[in-house]
Amino acid sequence: MIIDGETENLDREQGEGYIDELGFKQIIKEDTDSNRNIFLVAEVGGEIIGFSRCEGSKLRRLFHRVEFGVCILKEFWGYSIGRNLLEQTVEWADSNDIMKINWPFLKQMKKLLFFTKNLDLKSKVF
Repeated sequence: MIIDGETENLDREQGEGYIDELGFKQIIKEDTDSNRNIFLVAEVGGEIIGFSRCEGSKLRRLFHRVEFGVCILKEFWGYSIGRNLLEQTVEWADSNDIMKINWPFLKQMKKLLFFTKNLDLKSKVF
């Protein structure tokens, strides 16, 4: 799945920080083995069309928070896939004593600001 050239909403330009299929599989395996990380995948017809990831810290003082990111192929925007991934992430965070989900984004992401205002996340995501 190549997504980084579809939008300027990501924190990287096309080709930066490229992860191949083997790299993604390794990240998913490591996240599966960790109670501080989660990697969720959205599929349609057996094809990956999006994913989200939370990465936590191994530092005890930062154990209560994670960093969140989400990517959905542009043709699948508007189907609440990102919303569902975020809601699943919040449920996971609640069951793992995570108090804050940091979602860094670029200033030009006005849709994201609108999106987060319409979610009831009990101030967990910032």
